[in-house]
Amino acid sequence: MALRRFSLALAAQAEELCSELSEDLDLALGELRTEQLPAAMAALGAWERPEAVDPAVRSGERRATGAVAIQVEARAALTDLCRVMPAAVMAGCPQVVVNLCPSLQRTALRLASLAERCLPGVIFSAMEPAAFVQRTRLDPYCHALWVGGALPALEDQEAAVRASGQPLVWERAANDAVLLGAGGDLAAAVAVASAAFRLGGGERAGIGRVYVHQRLHDAFVEAICAEAAVRTVEDPHDPEAMVSPLRSEADRAALLEMLDAAEDAGASLDVGLDFRRFGEEREPVLYPTVVSGCASDLAIVTAVKPGPVLAVVPFADEAELCTMLGAPGGACATFGIGPTGLMAAARAFGRLSVGGGGAERGADLADRPAAPGPDDRLWWGNEVHRGPLSLQRVFTRVRAPVARPLSAESPHAARASA
Repeated sequence: MALRRFSLALAAQAEELCSELSEDLDLALGELRTEQLPAAMAALGAWERPEAVDPAVRSGERRATGAVAIQVEARAALTDLCRVMPAAVMAGCPQVVVNLCPSLQRTALRLASLAERCLPGVIFSAMEPAAFVQRTRLDPYCHALWVGGALPALEDQEAAVRASGQPLVWERAANDAVLLGAGGDLAAAVAVASAAFRLGGGERAGIGRVYVHQRLHDAFVEAICAEAAVRTVEDPHDPEAMVSPLRSEADRAALLEMLDAAEDAGASLDVGLDFRRFGEEREPVLYPTVVSGCASDLAIVTAVKPGPVLAVVPFADEAELCTMLGAPGGACATFGIGPTGLMAAARAFGRLSVGGGGAERGADLADRPAAPGPDDRLWWGNEVHRGPLSLQRVFTRVRAPVARPLSAESPHAARASA
């Protein structure tokens, strides 16, 4: 009920929140309204389903033993908050401390006001991320830490946090992939791959590359280019804007280098490629870009791209596909891929989705991809960890066995009295 009240309060102030985020972060207002906010509300709504609570938490086998600290990345403030914070609440954590970046002071105050009325035990702050993580690392009451996004200032602290034994989940951007076989669902693959263009390509759960059977290559490129072309590039504060600026001029230089190398290698630059500035102070906006006919070893394929760029790699058969998956990513969605290709993908990626259908399935993979749990051998090596039930397991501990008093008839009790 507390999460439902918070959801209603958040929806009532959605316009103000989106406007503040657009102004403070130069995020496209249209993206926030039509993509990030609905995804955040859907994540809150998902916790009302009976299966939203881990069975071990529901039965009492696992329990929360302290506070959970959550460091939210600025660009994904709403979606991160509404996906991760409820996991700690539903796990029974007595205190949840959510830290936003200092640039979001207004948003932090607004969320703190909402939580004060709806979610007792949830605290909001807007400290420097490095100081926040240092404080939580030294706090004996803080049981677990979740960090979202690329925050270079925290890199030096990661080893110390892990060495302390405090559970740490750090969701970094990954070069996620789509595999489309000759008989796969083209429309479903396009729906998943279009996540590459959200938030100016800055969404961590997005897609960076697509491996498609050469029989469907041209049809896929035509369809994904149509998806890219409909996104309106305007001033971020314009309600019609659907593409956010890049994070920095350095990102622009890195993308240009990768695009030039791909073109020199014979790849086709099909749509986008136009950097546009709105005012002197903002970073450039890159039109959503598709690069097709890529060789699998190009940087545009293997690297995490800092903007809305999607690389498309054709393959002749699954034997060739298996040789292309050497650059691992966080997640992989497959459509029409046979056993040989699936085995290769399972070895290369931490999370694997098989099949799927339509835009609804694509949105589910992008916003809340499934993840192995802590007991799965793949989990410990996987830096990206988004599954809500798995987060509940990280935020809790196995309940210690309760010592039972010995009965008078017990032979152990008799020996003890003797």
